[in-house]
Amino acid sequence: MNKLLKYPNIWLITGLFCTVAFVDIFAQATNKPSSCANSDFSLGDFTNWVGHTSIYNKATTPQSTINNNSPGYAYYYTAGIVPGRQTIITTATPDPFTCGNVLTLPPGEKQCVRLGNGGQGPWGNGVGWQIDYLDYTFSITPSNSLLIYKYAVVLQNPSPTGLKHTKAIRPRFIVTIKDASGKLIDPVCGMKEDFSDSTVFGYRNCSEKDATALGGINGGDAGDFVYRAWTTVGVDLRKFIGQNITIGFETWDCGAGGHFGYAYLMAKCDSLGIKSSACSDNGSVKLTAPDGFAYKWLP
Repeated sequence: MNKLLKYPNIWLITGLFCTVAFVDIFAQATNKPSSCANSDFSLGDFTNWVGHTSIYNKATTPQSTINNNSPGYAYYYTAGIVPGRQTIITTATPDPFTCGNVLTLPPGEKQCVRLGNGGQGPWGNGVGWQIDYLDYTFSITPSNSLLIYKYAVVLQNPSPTGLKHTKAIRPRFIVTIKDASGKLIDPVCGMKEDFSDSTVFGYRNCSEKDATALGGINGGDAGDFVYRAWTTVGVDLRKFIGQNITIGFETWDCGAGGHFGYAYLMAKCDSLGIKSSACSDNGSVKLTAPDGFAYKWLP
């Protein structure tokens, strides 16, 4: 059940796990420091993050414990950060595989991570059946019960004239939010999975020709690219105060070995609430609201 929380001239509508807030038109979302240590990679390294890398092909051993979404494929699963597969980004440059429409840093931020890789050069080292992971675990308190994550995604879309690529082996991007027992906190807000397909909502197409013209060097087989511009998501975790929660990110190359997928990402924690500043001379009040939600004035 949703419930209504009343503030002066503000209604917050809160669901079980996701929150949508409707506030004054003067409300602003701010890029505050994270209250979860280094979740935003502000230290310039992977402190408090856990990385894994994997590779899969049609071998039979060794098998891992990772869920196998591609029948007949075996996974090799190794702990640790691998440069080039989990990469700190500190410079905002246009990504050519988005036709230059997406910068490698989110607006207003100084650092993020590229998870996975793809094209040759500064965007990766090609394609090789790679799957890359990053996890961040933190204890929920009233001061960090709002989880905000930001991401942008690049997925190569296999050519329709080549080998048939089922959904199970297409490049993909996955986000999971799990409790201490490893269960998703919610079937909707606890997991997101996008795979390379030009018809997926929120994704746009960039042709291989246009990407190449902007300096992108395709490290795999022929195919255009689909991408999602920087997106911010907010998740209400107040129900889990006193518990540990893990947010995990995954990027997958294609199961046939010829097409790539990668993402830029970061996460932040904050308290859930709307703050007001002193009244101005004209009688208006400036409200500061958390990033990652939709806002609307209600009379």
